[in-house]
Amino acid sequence: MKVQLAETLPVPVTHDPQLLKRVLLKDADTRSNLKMLNHTAMEPGQSFRLHSHPTMEEVFYFLSGEGVFTLGEEATTVSAGDCLYIPASTVHACTNIGSEPLVFLAFGIALEPE
Repeated sequence: MKVQLAETLPVPVTHDPQLLKRVLLKDADTRSNLKMLNHTAMEPGQSFRLHSHPTMEEVFYFLSGEGVFTLGEEATTVSAGDCLYIPASTVHACTNIGSEPLVFLAFGIALEPE
């Protein structure tokens, strides 16, 4: 299966509808625990609110720009080449603090049922 970013329409992020993402893969596309692979470009000053996912881990890989990512009680600066792992149920948020778009890939991985 091949997906072309330029042919993928932007859709609102569920928890922050003002933010748009491009869904490259969703859970129905695979037979694994991968729930989604999204590409997002946040404009300067744009952010997504503090939230968590109780049944899913996330991995963010930053392609360009600069932001502040809040992970639990800690805030860290992120930029191109940074990779963040977010355990399930961990609250997280992100704000673009740069003058260029903050571009990243977000992978969601479902937890195995216990």
